[in-house]
Amino acid sequence: MKKIQTKKIILLLLFAFILPLLNVSAYTPKDLSRYAKEINEAQNWKLEGQVELTKQQISTVYNGAMEGTPLWNNHTVQWLTVGEESAVKPVVWSVGGAENWKATNLDRTIQDYETTHPGYIVVGAVNGDFFDNSAGGTGEPTNFHVQEGDVLRAKAPGGSYRGVLGFGETNKDHVAVFGQQRESNMSLEVLQNGKTVETLTVAGTNKTPSESGVNVYTKKLGENVNLSGYVVYEGTYTKYRDYSGGYFLKGTITGKADVTSLSSVEAGKFYVAAKSEVLTAGANVKVEYNLAGELAGIENAVGFIYQVLKDGQPQYANTTSANNDNALFINTTHPRTLVGFKEDGSIVLMVIDGRGSVGDNLEGASLFQCGELLRLAGCVEGYNLDGGGSSTLMARINGEMTLINDPSDARQTGQPWGVLRSTGNAVLLVMKDPKLQVQEPVGNSITLKKTGEVVDGTLQNVTLNVDGKEYEMTGNEVTVTGLIPNMEYSVSYSYEILNKDGTIDKGTSHTYTLKTEDYAFPELKDFEESKLEEGVVTFKYRVKDDNAVVSKMYVKNGDVETLVEGLSGKVSVNVADTTVENEFVLMAELTNGKVVELAKLVYAAGSIPKAENTPVDPGTSDNPTDPGTNDSGCKKDLALVVTGLITMASLGLIVLKKKR
Repeated sequence: MKKIQTKKIILLLLFAFILPLLNVSAYTPKDLSRYAKEINEAQNWKLEGQVELTKQQISTVYNGAMEGTPLWNNHTVQWLTVGEESAVKPVVWSVGGAENWKATNLDRTIQDYETTHPGYIVVGAVNGDFFDNSAGGTGEPTNFHVQEGDVLRAKAPGGSYRGVLGFGETNKDHVAVFGQQRESNMSLEVLQNGKTVETLTVAGTNKTPSESGVNVYTKKLGENVNLSGYVVYEGTYTKYRDYSGGYFLKGTITGKADVTSLSSVEAGKFYVAAKSEVLTAGANVKVEYNLAGELAGIENAVGFIYQVLKDGQPQYANTTSANNDNALFINTTHPRTLVGFKEDGSIVLMVIDGRGSVGDNLEGASLFQCGELLRLAGCVEGYNLDGGGSSTLMARINGEMTLINDPSDARQTGQPWGVLRSTGNAVLLVMKDPKLQVQEPVGNSITLKKTGEVVDGTLQNVTLNVDGKEYEMTGNEVTVTGLIPNMEYSVSYSYEILNKDGTIDKGTSHTYTLKTEDYAFPELKDFEESKLEEGVVTFKYRVKDDNAVVSKMYVKNGDVETLVEGLSGKVSVNVADTTVENEFVLMAELTNGKVVELAKLVYAAGSIPKAENTPVDPGTSDNPTDPGTNDSGCKKDLALVVTGLITMASLGLIVLKKKR
C-alpha cells in the first residue's frame, strides 16, 4: 500500500508541477477532431516488450451531440499500445482457489499470474469483465471466461449487446463474437504436457449413467446412482469451477474405484463411469464445454458489453431512451475500461478516469466518447469492459507494477489512494522475462547484466544502448566505461529470445535515465592466473585508479577474503576445497563505502591440484610490504578478521540501504 501511495504522489507531482516547468516554450493544445481537443500534451513512456504507455488529458463532446451548444467533458486518459512486432501476449486471468471463483484486485491478480508462471512477467494490465459483486456473490465473471485454453465459464448472458473477445496465439489474433458459441455437449479431454491427446464426449453429469460416452460425478451429486456394469474411475481435481448451466474440472485419475453405486462425492474428488475401459491411472484430464464457431481454438477470452468503435467509427452518438432501452448506461459519463485493436490487429488497453470534478479532468465518458478516444489512439474497433470503480490500469515501470490511473472507488469512499476494487478477472499483457538488469551506475560506468536463464528459450543478440551508442553483450554482461562523471544518460537495451520451437521473440526495454557518480571508477587492467600449485593459486593483478577512489582490494574465494597490497602485484590464495568449483573475485572497497566487483575467474572442480597435508591459510601476497609474509602470524590473522568484519559491515549497510 505504501509503495503504491508513494508512486501516486510522484506521478501527481510529475504531471501537475514538474512537467509544466520543464516545458520552456508554452504548449498550444490542438484540436484532435470535430469531437475532441487536447487539454495538454500527451506524455509517452516506452515499456518492456515494445509496449508504450501514454497519458493525456483530453476534452470531448458529450454523446457526440454537436447541435446547439455542445457540452464538453474533460477526461484523463491512459492507454497501453502493443508494438507491431511485440512478442507480448494478452492473457485473461482470474485468481480463485481449487474450489471457487474469487474476486481480487488487479495488483494481486498480476502477482498471482507471475507466481504461477515463473520466467514470465506482466508488462501492463486492466480489469476485465463485469462480475458477480453482489453481497455474498461468487465473484465470477458474467460472460465466457477462458484462461490459457481452459474454458472456466462457457455461458453468455442475455442481451444482443453482450459479447466475447477471444485472443489467440499472438497479440494480433483476436475475434469478437456475440451469443453462445460452444459445443452442445461437454467433453472430457485427456492431456499430455498440457495438450489434448484424446477427447471423450460427456453423456451426462450427476445423473443416471448413459451407455454411450462417459459419465461424470462431482460434489454436486444429489441422488443415488446405480453404476453396476460400468467401469468406474476415481480422480482428484486441482481446479473446479461451477456456474449456472455448466462447470469446469481439471485433475488426475488416481485409479479404478471398486463401487457399484454413488450417492455423494466429497469435495476434491470426482468419478468417471463408462461401459468400457477408457482411462488409465495417472491420466491428467479436464472436463469443459469446448468452444465452437469463431471461438474454436481461442486461448483466452473475456466478456464485454457494447462495441464502441466499429470500422473506425465511434458508435452510439445521440443515443436517447427513445431509440435505445439502455440509453442511461450508454450516455452516463462513467469511468471506463476499453480494449481496442488497430488495423494490423495489435491491441490497445485504455482506461478513462471518472466520477471526479471538471477541474480535475475526471468526468468519465459516454460510450460514444469512448469510441472517439480509442479512434484517436489509432484503433479501428473497440469494446467496453467493466467500468466504474473497477476501472484500473497498471504498468511495469522500472521493474515494478505501478498504478497509472486514478480509480474512483478510493475517492468516493474516502479510502487512501491506491486501494483497488476486487474484480472477477483481468486482461494482462505478458511476456517472457529476458532476465536482464541494468545496474545502478558505479563511478563513471554503466553495466547490463544477465540475471538468469530464459524459460524455454535462449537469450541472444543483446545490445546495450547508452545515449544512442550501441554496445554488444558478450558473456553474461556488458559494461560501458569512461562516461562523464555526474552526467545523465538515456539507457535501454534490446535482445532476442530464440524459443524452443525455433521462433524468435524480439524485445526492447523501457528507457532508463541514469546519472553517473561524481567520481571516476577504477579501471581493471589485468587479473589473471600467474601460478598454479597444490592447493594454491597465484594471481597477477593491475588496477588503474587515477582518482584515488580505492581504499582497499581483496580476492574473495567463498567466505575467505585475501587482502592485496597496492594497485598492482601478485597475490596467492590458498584453496580449502579443490574438489568443488571455485570462484575468485577481485573486489574493491571505495572511499564512498561501496564494495564493487572488478573481475572474476572460475575454476572447475578438480582443476586445482589438491594440497597434501597443507594447513589452510587465509592467503599470502608476493608484495614485500605484505604483513602476511612476516612471522607475526597472529597479527596477520587478526588483521584479516578485522578487515573481514569491516567489509561485511559495509556490505550489510549497503544491503540495508537498498532494502529501505
